[in-house]
Amino acid sequence: MTTKQSSTAAGRDVTTTSRPGQPGMTRWERARHGYPAAYPIVQLPNPAILLAVAGLVIAHLSSGTDRAYALSGFFFALTVWAWRELVDGGNLPHRVLGGLTLAWIVVEVGHPLLA
Repeated sequence: MTTKQSSTAAGRDVTTTSRPGQPGMTRWERARHGYPAAYPIVQLPNPAILLAVAGLVIAHLSSGTDRAYALSGFFFALTVWAWRELVDGGNLPHRVLGGLTLAWIVVEVGHPLLA
């Protein structure tokens, strides 16, 4: 593995790493792609997951209508994430996790509606 400094249009130095099959990827690109590179299982969270976590935290810290709005934001963001994983997941475990999460959301949201 070799490391080199390259200059971008903004004038910042970006460290790139050359690996077999992935020449010139920056560390940020590698982190966004996931680990291991050939079959990514672990990735940085995307905006939908970050919004879902924020909604869940706010829901746990609040009550009343604020809690209801926070939970609806949580379920919406988690649904967006699960759908994107199911449709565009990088590999089979991501697609399965997206499908299972969508099924869980349907049960969690549908159960109070039937009661």
